[in-house]
Amino acid sequence: MSYKISNIHKKFGQLYVLKNLTMEVNEKRIISILGPSGCGKTTLLNIISGMIKPDKGEMIGFNNKRISYLFQEPRLMKWKTVEENIDFVLKDKMSKEKRRETIKKYLDIVDLWEYRNFYPNRLSGGMKQRVAIARAFAYPSDILLMDEPFKSLDLELKLGLINCFIDLWEIDHRTVFFVTHDVHAALILGDEIYILSQKPTKVKEKIINEIPHKDRSLKNKYIISLEEKLYKMFSRF
Repeated sequence: MSYKISNIHKKFGQLYVLKNLTMEVNEKRIISILGPSGCGKTTLLNIISGMIKPDKGEMIGFNNKRISYLFQEPRLMKWKTVEENIDFVLKDKMSKEKRRETIKKYLDIVDLWEYRNFYPNRLSGGMKQRVAIARAFAYPSDILLMDEPFKSLDLELKLGLINCFIDLWEIDHRTVFFVTHDVHAALILGDEIYILSQKPTKVKEKIINEIPHKDRSLKNKYIISLEEKLYKMFSRF
């Protein structure tokens, strides 16, 4: 199955944000959408989620799909424990016993089960984001939308969270749309990388990342060559 974003146009007042934007991706792939700040990446995610409608174009394959989110901020409820934060999104989705089993599964993977009774104010920033990642996967979604969840992190923490995300995705594949202006994150995560132009935004180029996730690193020669190519493209924005 594939998802098709066909000839999407979106204006806000007189500002043309997206113009004739087209993408077609296979399900259960990680799609990195890379572009400069302010080019309309979040607008595209909002169209995929159905929160806003395009002015023109078609969204094919997205009807009735369950969607989960991962944002730049963890967005944990400070008055609920780690376990309760995840349980909150699972209510009405499964039985209490199944919820407990699901929460334990994903907190084990991100190595936070022993912190299940902690409130967010007792967690580090990286731990909070790991809870958010676990919550996004615990929710039984078809599509995961990610809006710069690794932004403003130092390199070590960013790579640690990306590895945490990949561990979860390898166990439970979802179709992921990951918007970012971070070349490193786009290359390490993305199976397909769409490079967007400045506004009015359209797809400038598509790159297929042929390196398996387990072999992707900032020292891999193929990744380095792609990185150099992308930085040259960004220097022309």
